[in-house]
Amino acid sequence: WDEFGWLKPDRFDNIFLHGYTSSTNNVATSCSHQPTIMGGYDAFINKISKYGQKLWGTYYGGNYSDASGGLDFDNNDNIFVFFYISIQLSILKFKPDGTLVFEKIFGGKSKGISYDLRYYNNNIYIIGETYSDDLATPSAFQNSITVGMQAGFVGKFKASDGSTEW
Repeated sequence: WDEFGWLKPDRFDNIFLHGYTSSTNNVATSCSHQPTIMGGYDAFINKISKYGQKLWGTYYGGNYSDASGGLDFDNNDNIFVFFYISIQLSILKFKPDGTLVFEKIFGGKSKGISYDLRYYNNNIYIIGETYSDDLATPSAFQNSITVGMQAGFVGKFKASDGSTEW
C-alpha cells in the first residue's frame, strides 16, 4: 500500500514525492537515513530526476503509522520535510544528495498531525493539528486546549538548526 499524496518540484525540475507506505521494496535507496520500513505505515520521501530516475529515497518512522505533511526548499536546495510519527512531530532537513542535516522532534503527550511546511527568510513555518494540551510554547496565543479535543497550531523554527522560535 502506497500513498504518495504530495509532490513538489525543485528549481532543477526534480520531483520530490512524499507520503506514507507499507511497501518494503523500491522506496529507500542504499545508505539512506532509514533504509528499511519500521512497522505499520512509514513516511517516505523520494527524489526523482527530471528524466524519471530515482536519485534517492528514505523511509521515516517508527513502529506505528507515520506520514509526511509538507516539504519545501531553501536557497541552497536543502530539503525540509514535516512528518508525524506516532504522537510526535518532526522536521527533517536533508542536503540535496539526501544526507540528513538535522532531525527536530517535538510534540506533546498526545497525537499531532503535520499538514504543511514552508521555508521563508531562513525560517521554517509549520501548520498542523494536535490533541495535546502541552504543545504550546511560553507566551503562546493559546496555551492549552481541553483534554480530548483537537486544535490547530502554527510554529516557527530556525532553518539552520531546527531550534524553536515559537
